[in-house]
Amino acid sequence: MLIFDNLIIEGLGLIFAGIVQGVTGFGIGLVAVGLLTIYHPPAVVIPALLGAYIVTMSVLLYEHRKYFNRKLLQNNSLISFPSIALAVLGIAGGSFLLPIAKYINHS
Repeated sequence: MLIFDNLIIEGLGLIFAGIVQGVTGFGIGLVAVGLLTIYHPPAVVIPALLGAYIVTMSVLLYEHRKYFNRKLLQNNSLISFPSIALAVLGIAGGSFLLPIAKYINHS
């Protein structure tokens, strides 16, 4: 019964995080990570939320593709390549440093 109770609390937390995202346009990561790390380690929560966020934003981008300004990405190199490269480096670096930070906090 305890597992079921945790799933209900986690589900309500994700619904609340989705409402925050819908109202403000950001914040699902801040709220959801904060709530889900109560029950799960950050090394599990962050990749799961990142994967869900990528899928969700891909669906939204596909649904609203006629409103998407492709010329903005083609003409502005600051948005396209450096942003993607820095995001990949940030994810890789965070995945590398997260286990190390676990040992630093418990010393």
